[in-house]
Amino acid sequence: MEDRVARAAQQEGISPQEAAARQEREDQIRSDISMVMYGWDPRLPERYDMVLNTSRISLDAVVDAIVDALGIVGS
Repeated sequence: MEDRVARAAQQEGISPQEAAARQEREDQIRSDISMVMYGWDPRLPERYDMVLNTSRISLDAVVDAIVDALGIVGS
């Protein structure tokens, strides 16, 4: 969460406190929408085959991990 808040504050040019409040609201709204519209809670880890923290892993490494996990050849 700290990484997400820091990135949002930097990208949006807002204080870390404002970014944290915004992140909390957005996470709740996204969860509420998913539960109402689709009947599932996106906060449950068993809903995902792979979770990658792009705050700590470069986007190139994320792409490589996804391609590797999917068994895609020649990308």
